[in-house]
Amino acid sequence: MKNKVSKVENQKPFDVVMNEHFVQYQSKGFSRNWFIPIVKEQSEMDYLIDEKKRVGTYSKYSLQRRYPNTLLEVNTDDEGKLSSIYVLYSKGGKLYKVVSQKDYGVIKSRMELKNGKYVPYEKCDLVPFDGTIEEYDYETLIKSISYKDGKKDGESITYYKDGKNFKNKETNKWEKKYYYEKTTFKNGKKNGEFENTKYGTKGNYINNKKNGFWKDSLKNIYSNLTSSYQNKYDLNKWDVKRFINRNFDVIGEYELKYSDRCGKVFYVNGVLNGDFTINGSEGKFELGLPNGVVKRDFDENWKVRITSKLYIDGIVETEVYYDSGVIEESEEITYTICNYENGYRKTSITLSQNYYNKIPTELTSITKQHLNEDLFYSIVKTELSNGYTLESFLSKFEVLKVEECDDDKFRRIDYSIIEIKTTKLEYGFSNYGGRGLNKYLIEECGYPYFEERDKTHNSFRSYNIHKSKDYNYSSDYHPKVYSLYQRNEPTKLFINKQLIDETIGDETNPIVLEFEKEILQNLSNRMKSSYEIELKIKEMEKQREEEQKQKEREEKGLSINSFPID
Repeated sequence: MKNKVSKVENQKPFDVVMNEHFVQYQSKGFSRNWFIPIVKEQSEMDYLIDEKKRVGTYSKYSLQRRYPNTLLEVNTDDEGKLSSIYVLYSKGGKLYKVVSQKDYGVIKSRMELKNGKYVPYEKCDLVPFDGTIEEYDYETLIKSISYKDGKKDGESITYYKDGKNFKNKETNKWEKKYYYEKTTFKNGKKNGEFENTKYGTKGNYINNKKNGFWKDSLKNIYSNLTSSYQNKYDLNKWDVKRFINRNFDVIGEYELKYSDRCGKVFYVNGVLNGDFTINGSEGKFELGLPNGVVKRDFDENWKVRITSKLYIDGIVETEVYYDSGVIEESEEITYTICNYENGYRKTSITLSQNYYNKIPTELTSITKQHLNEDLFYSIVKTELSNGYTLESFLSKFEVLKVEECDDDKFRRIDYSIIEIKTTKLEYGFSNYGGRGLNKYLIEECGYPYFEERDKTHNSFRSYNIHKSKDYNYSSDYHPKVYSLYQRNEPTKLFINKQLIDETIGDETNPIVLEFEKEILQNLSNRMKSSYEIELKIKEMEKQREEEQKQKEREEKGLSINSFPID
C-alpha cells in the first residue's frame, strides 16, 4: 500500500508534489512567501529533495534564503480548508494570476526558476488580477493595493512600522496610529491624491506628474530644481550643486539631511511653476527656476531682518538686505544693496536713513563721495529703487559702507572701500585681562560696589561689579565711538566732533586715551548714582513692607503694644 501511494504522488510534477507538502506553512490571504519552482539542474533538485526530508523543522527558513519569495494568493473553502494557491506575477506594468492549464487541485500555479528569478511555466495562462491585495506582518496590515484588469486602480497604501502614540478616549487605552503613504491610481497611472503622513508630503498627480499645490519634501524640490538648472545651463552634477548654492541658497545641505523638512510649492506637469514658501522664503518659480523677487524674513533678538533677491532665469541679479535694528536701543534701520554679475556678487552698499540722528554728518559727508553715478546705477537697479536719481537717493539715505566683492571662486571675499564703524573704547584697559573693564572702573575710576573673588587669573584680581538694572549686560556700559575706515588710510575716531587718528606710529593716540579716561570716569559716576538710587528704592520698599506687616499684627491683636506691661 505504501508503494502504491508513492507511485501516485510521483505521477504529479515534482514542483507540485513539493508545494503540496509545504501547504501547511501557507496561511490565508496575500503574502510574499516561498513557492517551490520547476528546476532543471540536478543540484537544485538534490537540494529540494534534501529539504523534503526536513519538513517540519527549519526547512521553511532555508527555502527563504535559497529561493526568492513571491507574492501568493492563498484561498480557503467554507470549512477553512485550503482550496487554491496562486502565484501573482508582474509583467509590463500589470499584475497577473498565473493559472496552470492543468488542474492540480490546491496548487493552481507553476513557476520556473531561471537565472535566480521566478517566471511562469510555459503551460500556464496569465489572467489580469482584479481586487485588493492586503499584505500582513502577522496581524499588522503593511500594504493595501487595489487593481483593476491587472493595473493599479484606486488607493495604494503602504504602512510604516512606526507611528504616533495616542490615548483612545473611548477605551482609555494607549494606541498607535501608524504612518502611511497613500497614492491614488487610475488605469495604472498616478491620478489623484498623494499623501505621506510620516514626512508630511501631500499633493495631487495627473497622469503620473505632480500638478497643483503641493506640500513637498525639500529633497524632492531640490531634485526638481537641479533638473531645471541642468536643462537650462547644461551643468554637470558637480557644477549644478555649486550653482544652486550660490544662486538659490534657500535650501541648504543642512535641510537636505532631514526627510521631514517640507516646502509649499506649485507644480505644472511635474515642473515647479508658481508661488512657493520654502524655509521662510517666499517667491515664484517659472518653468522650474526662481524668477522675480524672492523674500525672506527673520525675527531675531527683537529685530526684523528681510532679504529680497531679484532673480532672472534662476540667477541672482540684485539683493536688498533690510535690518530694522532694536528700537529700544535706538539702533538705526539699515539697508544693504548688492549687485551681481552672472550670479556672482560684485559690489554692495550699506545705507541708513539716520532716524535717530546718531550718525555724524561729518562722516557721512565723506562716505557719500564714494558713491558715484556709475557705481550707483550698477548697484541700485530701477526695479528696487523706484527710479531714484543719485541726488535724490543721497538726500534720503546716509552711506555707511561701500564694498567691492570677489565672489568668482565662490569664496565671497569683501573689500571695504570706505566704512563707518562703531568701535569699543578699550585702549586703556585692554591689558587688564578678561574682565578688564570691571577692573579699570574699580581701580582707576573708584567704582565702590563690587566683590573681589577668591580666585585670580594670571595674578590679576577678579571682580564682580554690582550695578543697577539700567546696566544689565557688559555691552550696555561699554563706551563706544564712531570710526571711519578708508582704504589705504589710517582709521580715524570721531571724538568731540572731530576726526582723530586712532594711532600715531605704533602707539594709541594720547588724545584718544585721555578721552577714554574721561568717558569711563563719567560712566563710573553714572553707574554709582544709578545703583545708589536702586538701593534706596529697595530700602523704602522693605520699610513699607515691614510697616504693612506691623499694621496687620495690630489689627489682629498680635502686636506687643496690644498687651499690658504689668
